[in-house]
Amino acid sequence: MREGPGSVRLGRLRGEARPVAHPSTGQARRRPGRGAIRRRSWIVLVVGCALSATIVASGPGRAFGQTVLSVSPDTAMNRLFTTYGNSSTGREWTGGDGTSSVLLPDGTETWWFDDTFLGKVNAKGLRVRSRTPYIHNSVVLETNGALTRTLYGSATRHPTAWLNPVPKKPIPYGFWPFSEVVSSGVVYVSMEKIQLKKFGETINLMGTWIAAVNATTLQTESVRPVTSTRGINWSQELLSDGPWTYVYGEDGSHVYVARAPADEVAVQAQWTYYDGAGWATREAGAVPVMNHASPPFEGDFDVTEVGGDILALTMTGGQIEVGTAPDPWGPFGGFATVYHTPEQSAYPRSYEIATYGIEAHPELSAPNTLVVSYNVNGQASKAQVAHANVYRPRFLELTLASG
Repeated sequence: MREGPGSVRLGRLRGEARPVAHPSTGQARRRPGRGAIRRRSWIVLVVGCALSATIVASGPGRAFGQTVLSVSPDTAMNRLFTTYGNSSTGREWTGGDGTSSVLLPDGTETWWFDDTFLGKVNAKGLRVRSRTPYIHNSVVLETNGALTRTLYGSATRHPTAWLNPVPKKPIPYGFWPFSEVVSSGVVYVSMEKIQLKKFGETINLMGTWIAAVNATTLQTESVRPVTSTRGINWSQELLSDGPWTYVYGEDGSHVYVARAPADEVAVQAQWTYYDGAGWATREAGAVPVMNHASPPFEGDFDVTEVGGDILALTMTGGQIEVGTAPDPWGPFGGFATVYHTPEQSAYPRSYEIATYGIEAHPELSAPNTLVVSYNVNGQASKAQVAHANVYRPRFLELTLASG
């Protein structure tokens, strides 16, 4: 995840450093989306070969535990995106990062990507850079287990991002989507605005915005800025919990949480901030619910619901850990490592492979499992653009047992 307004070098990791660009078989597995929490149990996952771990936390008057029995590649999901990207006719998604998702009321799964490559992939699995459109975000639609369409804009004669802060300047300025929730027919999208002077050069981070997108047409209804007097980047995560949507932010050292009525999360005046004892009306009262030293992570984290429990995920250098908290506002603890991503050693060193951007997809998960994804990027420009299989998400399935 990216830090607050400032600059990062293009081609690095989300949060400390950020990359440039970011037929399935059978019916997709479905569970209800990120909706009401049935039980006040929270689990945290932090990313980096699979290990079994038991994570225990206690809340007021009770304790619970979760065991990660196994972690394995989700071959069906990996095949789904590989097949779709390799079969592009020129204007479909061929690679991207970000990889957040939300299920729409009509049953359509939507995949929200940050920097995206379109174009074609040849029989050798390569893109031709001069024929590869690059845009700052896209939405890929999935229906009945098949990826069917890529949404992007057409404000100029070239493809542009689906969400654009400056439609006539789609490359110098862009939005990176981070998280989505659905409430009353609206998709709320937390985003970070960026400025890019030239492909491969420095990106300026220009603050947090929340878009309200019609859940039927996926057309933008409004885009509003989110301000901070403390340098907190509030774009990191949205989580629905009954009448509330929780908003997670970080300042490079700590994680904070705010909340708002579900239908008013785009209106910052309706937010309140966790202050250690309750909810304050001013951001100045917000206290950390997690810090970057315990566990050590680079800013990549996610929160989600599975089996009535809430999971938060964080990622550092390809390592995944799991911890717990009794409530959405923490306290988080009990972390255990459960996985290490293998891509850094699977490709030539010259590719400068990085893995980052952990995301949970509970709507795709069967009972006692959780589907998660992370991004892979070759920070060497040739590896990132030319080798299509590099700059794509990887999916895992975690098998869980509650104790």
